[in-house]
Amino acid sequence: MLPRGKGLDDTDQVEQAIANCGHFGKTVFEQGNYNITRKMTWDLQSSTVDLKGFLSFTPDIQYWLNANNTYRVVFIQSQASWFVVTGSNFTIDAHEVGGIQGNGQPWWSYFQTHARADGDGRPISLTLWKAQRATIKNFRIESPPFWSNAAAESSEIVYDGMHVNATNTDPLYAGKK
Repeated sequence: MLPRGKGLDDTDQVEQAIANCGHFGKTVFEQGNYNITRKMTWDLQSSTVDLKGFLSFTPDIQYWLNANNTYRVVFIQSQASWFVVTGSNFTIDAHEVGGIQGNGQPWWSYFQTHARADGDGRPISLTLWKAQRATIKNFRIESPPFWSNAAAESSEIVYDGMHVNATNTDPLYAGKK
């Protein structure tokens, strides 16, 4: 699959590809940015996902802070998740060139001037929930708005090469302690 293009919503085609191939199949996402505009669940059973592009979650802070627009499956501090993967016997391989673009900079700048509270809705970029015998490999998470990933109620999970980059580039805050 290829992304639809700059500014176009890819959520439906991404979900359809997983629905078609996520059980006993293989889904291939070619390089590019896949614009994701709402919460998403992948149910993977004995399958492989080649994620050579980035799932790019829109930085619409007010939308994501609404609890109806995220999943609440990580019960530590009632944290929100916008992307949940569940299932068994699956591999997601991002080939060191794909993964998640969390567009975190607007979030980091926003929370410099707004109060934070436990369970405030800042989404975790990748959540494995009720997953078994899964491998996430060569995966990048760029600019996560909050925690980069979590595994909840899961077992036999292998992370084989995870790169997370959360570099603050806002000139008001970058490089300050």
